[in-house]
Amino acid sequence: MNRSVLELHLMGAFNRTRAKQAEVEAKVAAGQCLIDGCTCKPRSRGLCDHHRMLFYYELRHLDTPEERAKFEADQVRDGKILLPGESVKTKRRARSPFTKVG
Repeated sequence: MNRSVLELHLMGAFNRTRAKQAEVEAKVAAGQCLIDGCTCKPRSRGLCDHHRMLFYYELRHLDTPEERAKFEADQVRDGKILLPGESVKTKRRARSPFTKVG
């Protein structure tokens, strides 16, 4: 069965646990790369240039669009990369005076 990125998104394949989501939001708000131990500034999708290139290298070497969609969904769910446009939403949410702290 073909699974596009949209189908995986609608099935909830990109959903993170609350703890993982809180960790991702904290790193985005602090301006850190999402990869543990990396202190570089993120440039795209929550990753520094080095880790972003590694992600796309791995993505390019998968054979089918279904494998690529599943790989991307797994990385998003594990908090290793953001969905396109997610960093802007997360930064806005972090600055909101109505966001629950702690």
